[in-house]
Amino acid sequence: MIIKPSTLLRNDYGKVSNMVRETAEPVYITLNGEGDTVIMSIDAFEAREQRLRHRAEILEAELNRLTGTKSYTTEEVRAHLKEKYFKETYDVMKRLLIVVDMQNDFVTGSLGSKRAESILPNVQAKIEEYRKRGDEIIFTRDTHHDNYLETQEGRLLPVVHCIEGTDGHEIIEELETDGCRVYNKPTFGSLEFAKEIAAGAYDEIEICGLCTDICVISTALILKAEMPEIKIVVDASSCAGVTEEGHNAALMTMKSCQVNIINDKSG
Repeated sequence: MIIKPSTLLRNDYGKVSNMVRETAEPVYITLNGEGDTVIMSIDAFEAREQRLRHRAEILEAELNRLTGTKSYTTEEVRAHLKEKYFKETYDVMKRLLIVVDMQNDFVTGSLGSKRAESILPNVQAKIEEYRKRGDEIIFTRDTHHDNYLETQEGRLLPVVHCIEGTDGHEIIEELETDGCRVYNKPTFGSLEFAKEIAAGAYDEIEICGLCTDICVISTALILKAEMPEIKIVVDASSCAGVTEEGHNAALMTMKSCQVNIINDKSG
């Protein structure tokens, strides 16, 4: 403990000032033999205040624990920080998810298949990932009319499907479309749709859905042609083709055209 009389403070302030900085200790000033004042350097004072704040926080946390206030495990805190960091990392990017033609007729209806049904959990997880980040999601719907069988597509594929106004045209109920745009396209891909997407100035566009070898590849290649410098991504695990061979062939074609294929287990 350093004790000095008030006369030293009056007559040689500089000496006292140097003393508290060099020793990082408080100097007790006496007046008429009695304790009167304590002088500390700014650095020592701020360090002391920080220690007191930390002590108070620890005591508060312990009190909360004893009184049953909700607490968090190390794993929960780590998960929260990871989510926060992940979100902040991607907030600077403008990303879009396009969910292609996940309609009743393509999943369980007239052109449905077990392959289409099998990707549903992955598509749901993909949509949830984008929702959590606050990214935009667009659903497309293959859209035909009562004269379908008279069209070129209808003559080559004479299976009535996705007629506007029917249940087969609707997005499957397992996928939540609230807050998302739903775009009706008249064929496999849409030039008009690609121009609208290009106007959105996205940094990255990801595509999933049905069918890999028809509407997914058409959408991906039209978007790539419209926006050659934008990263186009197709998640192979969230797509299904008419056949497995068609699915794999479409992935290879898209990859050749510089579409980024992820989660591809075809080898």
